[in-house]
Formats: sequence, C-alpha cells, structure tokens
Amino acid sequence: MATLDDHFGENASLDEDVGKELSDFLVGNAADVKGSTPRSKRIAKMIEQDASPLRITETVFWQRKHYSIKRYVWKREKVSTKAKCEACHRDAEKGLFSEFDVNIPR
Repeated sequence: MATLDDHFGENASLDEDVGKELSDFLVGNAADVKGSTPRSKRIAKMIEQDASPLRITETVFWQRKHYSIKRYVWKREKVSTKAKCEACHRDAEKGLFSEFDVNIPR
C-alpha cells in the first residue's frame, strides 16, 4: 500500500481515508487471520512467512491447480493472460473458483 504511486508502472495512489479503509480490509480478510476459511488457511501455509507474492499465479497453490493447462491455452484470444480468471471460471466475479465449474474457451 505504501508504494501505490508506482504500482506495476501505474500511479494507483489513493486518498488517505480510502487507503486506510482498503488496508484495514485486506489485513482483516487475509488468508492467515482467525476466522478465515480452511481453504484460505491451506493456501496461506504454502506461502513462506514474510513473502507475499505479488500475483496469485506465483503461488504454489495456483500453480498446482493449473499445472495441466498447456501454454497455448493461455495465448487463446478469450483467455489471453493467467490473470483473466473469469475466462474459465464462470463464477470468478463472485469469488468462486470451483474446479468443477470451469469452462476453458476454445
């Protein structure tokens, strides 16, 4: 949050109140906090302490779940990037990523 003026080459700075609200939300809903889901806790255990990945695609959990996807699939027009979850996960906008509800575009 402290370096949003250079967020992947873009200025994503927020006013102080919004920044604090967002930071509080992120800390309070982190995968390793009390009350998080068992799945979130499992994911958190796969990340080295004090090593927060910048991208979910850098996590061991994500890589294990997507290991069988061929490189050419990521290059398809409707997919185009590993960050475009909604291309294959129908309920991504709801935060649901069931491996049983996936449709990989052709």
